[in-house]
Amino acid sequence: ADLSRTVGWFTTVFPVRLDVGDVDLDEVFEGGPAAGAVLKAVKEQLLAVPGKGLGYGLLRHLNEETAAVLAPHPTGQIAFNYLGR
Repeated sequence: ADLSRTVGWFTTVFPVRLDVGDVDLDEVFEGGPAAGAVLKAVKEQLLAVPGKGLGYGLLRHLNEETAAVLAPHPTGQIAFNYLGR
């Protein structure tokens, strides 16, 4: 359901561990074919996150049982802010 007209701006924050495999990072940074492969791998991994990550905030902050397990985990090293669909 589209709730944007009801609640306004809505943001979810959730951790994701990305695996880009055995990629040649020099080729990625040069914009070679490996860059496209990395982008595709990241896209597919993000699409595989259950519920687009929406449940993480509930489990991390509102459920006492799971909050105790998730609280000690470090925050991410990289953050993405995607303003589109």
